[in-house]
Amino acid sequence: MEQKSNSALISSIIIVIIIVLGGIYIWKTSVKNKIIQDQIPNAQNTQPVAGASSTASIEQDLNGMDVNSLDKGL
Repeated sequence: MEQKSNSALISSIIIVIIIVLGGIYIWKTSVKNKIIQDQIPNAQNTQPVAGASSTASIEQDLNGMDVNSLDKGL
């Protein structure tokens, strides 16, 4: 009697299982990303902080910085 090899069948089953698991993983991550994007507010609905980008405010911040001590840690 001839004994048949089942290695091709087993390999095919393993490949199908890997493809199914990969599909489930991709599907779950896409659903998760969609939920995260739905929770993030749109940038169009947000309003800038008053005076945060005015020239005077930026100059005041720059003048208040101590630039002489920036390289002391190097």
